[in-house]
Amino acid sequence: MQRVLHILATRRAAIVVIAAVILTLAGFAVWAARTTYQSVNNVQRLTTVNDAFQDARHAIAQENLAARRYQLRGEPVHIREYDAARAELNKSLTTVRALGSPETMSHVTVGSCLLCTTSMSRLLHSPNGGRNATGRLPYFASAAAV
Repeated sequence: MQRVLHILATRRAAIVVIAAVILTLAGFAVWAARTTYQSVNNVQRLTTVNDAFQDARHAIAQENLAARRYQLRGEPVHIREYDAARAELNKSLTTVRALGSPETMSHVTVGSCLLCTTSMSRLLHSPNGGRNATGRLPYFASAAAV
């Protein structure tokens, strides 16, 4: 009789151990799925931020190019190109601000970019088209890079 009780106790203990192992594996599977989901979300967010940085770099180059063309030719079409590039820069920097972390924001010189573009915009949109008293366009430095 005692032998039968020992076998039953052993079976019950084995069932409890197997149930604990199954629950542990299920918990690990839930943790792994959640971690993978968070990683995918982070990769998507960081890819979007990276794309926004690249768009901002391109917009700054386009601004600079439009400003240089305006210096050389003085045509109003270049002011419109400049405005379009500036709008793209503002959109890109808004995306970076919205999705970027403080670490990514420390790598962008948003203040200097906006300062350069603001002073350039004032120059190009002035009543005399940015020309000085002699009718010439002043030479200005290129915009800061992101």
